[in-house]
Amino acid sequence: MPYELPLMLSVVDDELMGATNQLDPIGSLAIWTVRGRELVPHLTAQTSKVRGFQILVEAFRLWDEYSREYAEPDHRLDDFFVLIEQAFARTVGWYDNSWDLPGARRVRKTHGEIPQISLRDRTRHLLNNQKGSGLWGLYKGAAQRAGLLTEEMTHLSDDTLANAKLNRSKSASKLLEIVQRAMEGSTETLALKRNSQLTKDLFDTFNGLPLRSHLRERLIESDELTRELALRLADCDQINHRELLGGLAQMLPSHRKTLRNAIRCEDILAVVDAIFVKLCASDGKRIEEIELGVDLSHFREALEAFENSGLYGKGSSAQYHKRYLETIDPSSEVTLMRSVLDIHRFVVEGRSQSAWVSEEAGRLLSDVGFHAPDDEELKVGFAWRNDYYLRPLQAIAKELEESRD
Repeated sequence: MPYELPLMLSVVDDELMGATNQLDPIGSLAIWTVRGRELVPHLTAQTSKVRGFQILVEAFRLWDEYSREYAEPDHRLDDFFVLIEQAFARTVGWYDNSWDLPGARRVRKTHGEIPQISLRDRTRHLLNNQKGSGLWGLYKGAAQRAGLLTEEMTHLSDDTLANAKLNRSKSASKLLEIVQRAMEGSTETLALKRNSQLTKDLFDTFNGLPLRSHLRERLIESDELTRELALRLADCDQINHRELLGGLAQMLPSHRKTLRNAIRCEDILAVVDAIFVKLCASDGKRIEEIELGVDLSHFREALEAFENSGLYGKGSSAQYHKRYLETIDPSSEVTLMRSVLDIHRFVVEGRSQSAWVSEEAGRLLSDVGFHAPDDEELKVGFAWRNDYYLRPLQAIAKELEESRD
């Protein structure tokens, strides 16, 4: 059975604001996410909790009610969302400390305190940048792709709104009154008793997942390939990406090209990533002294397949895919390693950043402390490093399965 390699680089998603520029040193993230989006159209690396979608939908449903009641303009939607997110997090944390969405660390620290919400008081915020790094920043784009939100991402889609209205809580009006005062700048207490209707409704919405059927349909069932992947991921503990995608390619002829394109993509990216890590771990060495151990014949075959691994659209994904094809030189191990350095230099110079590793006066100069990769991580057709959104899909599928009545 192929060895499952650890994910070491580019494990963040391009919707985590600014993170790709910091953690994608050779542009591989921009490449593999295009293939990953064909496998799992809706999710991102951070959208791995179905309750994140549940709270997001409920916040937008409450906004639909609130904006009509208080004539609040759409440009204040994000402030409203921050307060609703705080209301759920602080209440769940107070109730049983089970909040496992963004901001969990701060929620745990205040466990036992009467829940409060505030825009002005930053100590009530769940994160330093709650808008960007909380549910608003992480889940909104995925929700829009899944058809939960309108294209403008300012309201729920008609279908989702209709489903959400079926679960309107008894205490919604009371919650909106509290939020309205907080929108004006005050710090507001949500409830003084754990058995209050407001506390119960907020906790039950988080814990009970009233929209589980609708979320399953939009996040998983709406795409045939995603559904097939989710079925298999829900029953496995460890993901063997190559085995899973290769097996499905044999079973699903209509999706064979999509699945094999992901494998063709990873055959190059996994090894190039590992070469880059090896260079970073070889501070002070001459490139000619490094024994790489890559099968160059197999690598050349994989590079030809990588050229035909699908379309990469426009922007950085297409640019980096083209740069890989034009730059990578497997004539020898030395030319291969230097070509990987050339790709890294192209990527960081395009972002006006410093190189992680470079060749100076004939020796490698590394500013990062990586361990050298294992031999398996440099084996073409065997190594696997990137996720292609399968882990968040597995997490969502398992959470939905566990929440069944």
